[in-house]
Amino acid sequence: MPRDRRWFSPPLYGFPTYGDLFTSRQLVALTTFSDLVGEATERVRHDAAAAGLPDDGRPLRDGGAGAAAYAEAVALYLAFAQSKACNRNTGLCLWEHRMGRLVATFGRQAIPMVWDFAETNPLAGAGGDIFGTVKSVCEVMESQFNQVTSCVSYQEDAVSQRTSNGKVVSTDPPYYDNIGYADLSDFFYVWLRRSARSIFPDLFATLAVPKAEELVATPYRHGSKDAAETFFLDGMTQAMKRLAEQTHPGFPVTIYYAFKQSEARGKTGTASTGWETFLDAVIRSGFAITGTWPIRTEQPKGLRAFEQNALASSIVLVSRRRPPDAPAATRRECVTALRAELPPALRLLQTGNVAPVDLAQAAIGPGMGVYTRYARVLDAAGRPMPVREAYCSTKRMRTERRRRSRRPRVCAGTSGRLSRRRQSLLQRSINVFNPASNSGIAFLSASRRPTMRATSGTVRSSPSAKAVTATLLASRCCTTPL
Repeated sequence: MPRDRRWFSPPLYGFPTYGDLFTSRQLVALTTFSDLVGEATERVRHDAAAAGLPDDGRPLRDGGAGAAAYAEAVALYLAFAQSKACNRNTGLCLWEHRMGRLVATFGRQAIPMVWDFAETNPLAGAGGDIFGTVKSVCEVMESQFNQVTSCVSYQEDAVSQRTSNGKVVSTDPPYYDNIGYADLSDFFYVWLRRSARSIFPDLFATLAVPKAEELVATPYRHGSKDAAETFFLDGMTQAMKRLAEQTHPGFPVTIYYAFKQSEARGKTGTASTGWETFLDAVIRSGFAITGTWPIRTEQPKGLRAFEQNALASSIVLVSRRRPPDAPAATRRECVTALRAELPPALRLLQTGNVAPVDLAQAAIGPGMGVYTRYARVLDAAGRPMPVREAYCSTKRMRTERRRRSRRPRVCAGTSGRLSRRRQSLLQRSINVFNPASNSGIAFLSASRRPTMRATSGTVRSSPSAKAVTATLLASRCCTTPL
């Protein structure tokens, strides 16, 4: 396992290999199940030939449809079931006492260290049972495969592919450094390779999952954070440019990006390196962001979201090719457009029941939509305005709007201080006396000398108990005497 403590904790505690994650009897059971896949292949081929299916010897990878290809297809699904059983047969499985069941190793995209683990009999019908995983695979086949007419899957390099030529594209790119896809895939790859290598020898030719060209910003692989960021920016720019050149011009490209922000403070403000780098790559490729669609794709009761501030939605960036005659703008013009267009866009997102944890990511779309409509944005010195500054401006305006919306209205009063508890009780009294006029009346901390200032018909000052009582009696908000 790689020594990346964000995704892999066991190496820090003396478990450097994937084999260390299993107990001895778990390894014996899983190895036996894997070997039985090969025996099942021969038996299925014999039974298929006996049932009248022609045995032409053509394998599944070459498009065969005879007894040999049928047997390999069954063996492939058995390999899926055996690989799935590995997830619930390790020394890292927890016991969920509230539900009385076993929790799988992968509750999220990482392998954490646990100090107490649960283990079940893989033949007893409990969690991780091999027959249960085979049954679940069969249920998916019975419920879904009858509705599918045909489908094709290709594995190509995103930088040089031609599959998207003239197509409507919806893509889910890597999330900067959030997930180590290839490193985590090794957990399942070693078992699948043992069971399915004879079916797809080219696909399982390597001992582990290839990682050199994976478009993820992993510092330990590239030597430093800066080198990893440069690798991700260059690769993502080329991949997005390929999409911009080939996608159907009549339809937008939708990009899923459920990246959880890890923010860093810089000269222009606090920003997320992952979002900033990804947006920079999208803009450099020739795309303009035209909208943001928060789509509920995450399971709210999953282990990953339990007691965590996990994203409730995936943020879909709607992008189109920027017109070749897009105008240039100054920084002031861009900021002015942001201040005019961002507040109504945020109100629209809020009316769409966007979860509060997702609003920060969802607000990126309207803000970057203003920035990307221009061919370039120049500051007073004629230098291009960087993506980070536009990103920080969007975030800053969203924060200012949120603070303004929370600013309370204040009642009249004189000097003196009220405790939080008394302010809360008085607030409840106001709401009881006039529920229809509940307009968020609150009280500020008192100063030594009372300050009286009329603003929009409301007198503002620091309250005291007597003043609040008098205000409740005399205010137009009170329709019922105390």
